[in-house]
Amino acid sequence: MNKIFSKLFGLIIFIFPLTLVGCSNRNLDAKEITINDLKDYTSMGNPIDIYVWYSGTSNSRLLEKALENAINEFEKEMARKEIYINVDATYMGQDDELYEKILIGRPANNLPSVILFNTSNLVNYYNNGFLLPLNDFVDSKDESISLNKDEFIDTCWQSSIMKDTNENEIITSIPFYRTTDLMYYNSSAIDPILQELGYGEEVDGEWAWTKPTWEQVANVSKEIINKINNGGISWEYKSNKYSLQDDIIPTSFNSNGYNANSFSFFLNTAKQWCSNDEEASTVYSNEKGQITFKNEIVLGAQEYFLDKAYDGLWNPSEYDGESLITISSISAAMNHVENEKECEIKCTTYPQRSYDNTSYQTVMQEGKNFAIIDKNYSPDDNYTNLASWLLIKYLTNLENNTKFVLETGNLPVRYSVYESKDLNNYLNSPFVDKSFLKVFPALISQREYFEDEPILLNGSDVKNLVESMIYSIYKGGYSIVDAINGTYIELKKLGIECIDVA
Repeated sequence: MNKIFSKLFGLIIFIFPLTLVGCSNRNLDAKEITINDLKDYTSMGNPIDIYVWYSGTSNSRLLEKALENAINEFEKEMARKEIYINVDATYMGQDDELYEKILIGRPANNLPSVILFNTSNLVNYYNNGFLLPLNDFVDSKDESISLNKDEFIDTCWQSSIMKDTNENEIITSIPFYRTTDLMYYNSSAIDPILQELGYGEEVDGEWAWTKPTWEQVANVSKEIINKINNGGISWEYKSNKYSLQDDIIPTSFNSNGYNANSFSFFLNTAKQWCSNDEEASTVYSNEKGQITFKNEIVLGAQEYFLDKAYDGLWNPSEYDGESLITISSISAAMNHVENEKECEIKCTTYPQRSYDNTSYQTVMQEGKNFAIIDKNYSPDDNYTNLASWLLIKYLTNLENNTKFVLETGNLPVRYSVYESKDLNNYLNSPFVDKSFLKVFPALISQREYFEDEPILLNGSDVKNLVESMIYSIYKGGYSIVDAINGTYIELKKLGIECIDVA
């Protein structure tokens, strides 16, 4: 029986393959134990107990339920094959809390079999020797064990790859899901403004804001302020009339009063202000994992946003007030669509600087991967490791990845999910929950811009420091240069190499 204990907390969520020195991971010879061996072993009264520890997400309730359903089916599927496996999955807090509990658990040999973790901490897990290399499983000649890695979206798969000192690729983990940001807005109030300004187009008989640019967002925000200053904004929704006359920030980059989206905002805009792939690949960090965001491109991007923040058009940092346009996470958009009371909410893609070849289009994905913890205790671990691998393979297969997307609204990690009949039937069904129908198509329409966030040493610390940097610029009154200089100092204290780029 699986038991999933869950608390509802928030989320943080991260690609470059890095070459690392001093990693203690051993290679597992997966050929030592076959599925028949596992069947014989568990049939003799030795059921395998797998303990899964997972970190928080912006919607832990949906994650908990989806995991519970899939794990129940996995146990039944294995039992039909006379392989007896019991899975306990336990929520262990946010990502940093999970990592701390793994560190604390090692001396006492109190470690899980499998973790579902944010890849922002991948380097730390790998450098500390926690992750069992999965190459022999993935590349096994036994088709019941092997995994076709080509079915996984390339940017997602690369988030599982590290390199040893000989430049050999080590498969550390398997992608499970991705999430990202998008833009949603009070269309009851905004649609007339969009039509006045000529932004968007008619889609299925309704006006839609398609392919928004930052300049469009700024112009719509300016028009919102003008209308409020000239008597307010009024709209009608479900035969009720509403109005807004207060002084507001038209566009907010966060809907929950914290900096959860500041990191992706900084990373997205740093890349979007580049003119080609080469610039974009090194504007934030390079292939060696060195931080490089102290450069003229980043400075120019932030000057653009700060000027308009001074004009009251938007706030890329913490903001608790009302806004008509929000750039935020999938879960925040879902929540607002589900709770439409005074207006209709529409969703669209994350704004780009432009959609021509004068800039680089991108929107960062965050996500979680499954990994097997390398306990290295006894030969019996090989049975547990194979059972753990079968669980991971099952949870990330096409059927379950599709189910997980439909049950949670997160993004798939397999190309085939986007083309699956189940997903397309769901999207075209008249009975589907409207929050999914409104949010997911907007996510899919920005698919061509997706990139996974970079993997860095002390990734969570880097993210937290960047979020603090954004807060200091937009709320604390620091100059952009001073804020970046201060962040470089703090990063260097953590042993993270930072370089200036001309």
